[in-house]
Amino acid sequence: MKRKIFLFGLLLAAGLTLLLGIGPAGAEDLKARFQALKTVTPEMLKQMADGTVPWPEWMFPLSSWTDEEIKKLPPEFWQKVRAQEKQWPEYIARQAGLFRQEYGPGIKNYYDLFLDEQAEMKKPGYEKVSPPVEAKKTLKRLIDLAYLPAEKLGSLQGNPLNNIRAFSFNKGRLRVLPLDILEISPAGRVVLPSGPEGNPQDGDGIFNGRDRIFFMVLDAGHKVAKNFVREKIPGIKDLEEAEISYPAENEKGWVYLASFGQNPPEKSPADNIQFCPETSITFNPFSLNQTEPRKMKGKIVPTLKIRSWFTPPAMGGLPIDIYDRLRIRIALRFHIGSTGDNEDELNVSWRAWYDGQVISYNRAAWKQSTPLGIGAPVVFDDILANAFSVYDYITYYSPFDPAIFMKDFEVIIGEEMNRNAREYTEALKGWHLTERDRTGYAVDGMMSEREKTRDPKWVKWHLFTGMAGSVLMRVDYDEYLQQHSTITLDWRDDDTAIGNYDTHMVVHRPSTRTEHFLLEWNVVPFFFNEDHSKFGWDNLDLVLKRVDKPVVFALPNGEKFSVERYLNVPNVGKEFKFFKF
Repeated sequence: MKRKIFLFGLLLAAGLTLLLGIGPAGAEDLKARFQALKTVTPEMLKQMADGTVPWPEWMFPLSSWTDEEIKKLPPEFWQKVRAQEKQWPEYIARQAGLFRQEYGPGIKNYYDLFLDEQAEMKKPGYEKVSPPVEAKKTLKRLIDLAYLPAEKLGSLQGNPLNNIRAFSFNKGRLRVLPLDILEISPAGRVVLPSGPEGNPQDGDGIFNGRDRIFFMVLDAGHKVAKNFVREKIPGIKDLEEAEISYPAENEKGWVYLASFGQNPPEKSPADNIQFCPETSITFNPFSLNQTEPRKMKGKIVPTLKIRSWFTPPAMGGLPIDIYDRLRIRIALRFHIGSTGDNEDELNVSWRAWYDGQVISYNRAAWKQSTPLGIGAPVVFDDILANAFSVYDYITYYSPFDPAIFMKDFEVIIGEEMNRNAREYTEALKGWHLTERDRTGYAVDGMMSEREKTRDPKWVKWHLFTGMAGSVLMRVDYDEYLQQHSTITLDWRDDDTAIGNYDTHMVVHRPSTRTEHFLLEWNVVPFFFNEDHSKFGWDNLDLVLKRVDKPVVFALPNGEKFSVERYLNVPNVGKEFKFFKF
């Protein structure tokens, strides 16, 4: 009944060692590697973070596997994994070079850029403007992923997706921004061009209908005249200005969206997230994650089972594999009995995906058994990841009337930190955040005013941090589950349960065919202060803001609308037929 899965995306990298370049090293080599980690000084970490020295060879490979797990997959696979892992620090250095070239020697990633912007905003006279700037950016947002629907951008509709670009004015000039466009078919299906069950045939390549443009709120800049944008960027066909604001704090920023004819400008060289389905590896400048592939019908396919999570020196972390597993257990009780499945009996591979500059969006599905062997309930995962966050919107769908057959179903979602990683982290003078360490924020509990209006048992969050990295997780449930479920959060960090939390939900007599719950993970960037006895609570607050304080868009026609996080809620009754089992 245990299933180890992963909420795809955004997560972190470090090392083991491939045996003869093929597989991970044995236990003795692993111990030697951790002994070597103890020799890493703050100065060495800084040099690796700045890209002035390469990561040592002994840091690779990154993911930790047992000998039994290694034998299940061919040597060629491990060679690909080794090559992909070594691309991650190269990618970080390449992205850092782009940022330095664009924004100056002290800026190597989005986080550095954000801190630089915030420092600039605090200087006396910052609000004063001179041409071409008409108003200064005051928006204080780091990790927010924003989107604009095609229906709000009338002049851009009807243009090819490949001919649309986004720009902002910052640090003295206009820059093209990383941008993604998700197509939504007339039937409401997200058009995913890749993967074993991709549906590119559902898209027409034209920006219209329910299509959506995605970009990072952080990329917003100062307000300039639209004529200035046209003068500096030749070939613009249609141009829209979007003001992004947090009205309660009078924070604002501006983005310019444009369509072009046959020769649009080059896309942004910044690529915020990479997905490598052949190795089940996903990485960005702040994190790397590998999920565990499996052999299926003679092929190696990616699954949702978490493998490894790492943070790079650029984020102030040590390259230690800090994750052992994330598990989901689903048990169903029917009038005629009960049932449960384990991961080996289920096809939990990713079905289709979108891999872009700003987001990776994935679909997955698996089917539960029933005592009668018919009418199996299906779980759909919709997983969205960007450079800082990943959230997994899980839809439980029953093709039959659950009120007739089902008494209740139970889902346990939880995680345990890798005990070996904890042992070595402690040797490196790392620490765990516990109740007695609390300073200024609750470690686990409610966060926002919106959430405080609910019964506290419905929305839970938990923060774990250590020398190997920091992560914040939260769980939320749809209205039906809030009203008809028993939900508890069991969190412990002691000798018997290390960095462990389980969210336990029992739904009593479901009366609808579809239920939802949401898991959200946030990387907490630079959570550690140089003085490890102090918490970087301001940085934690940056992570929480995106959820608690949604941004507002204003268009030149005077229309204003709030943009919550993007969640795709599929019509699984209609989409069910498109997924093969």
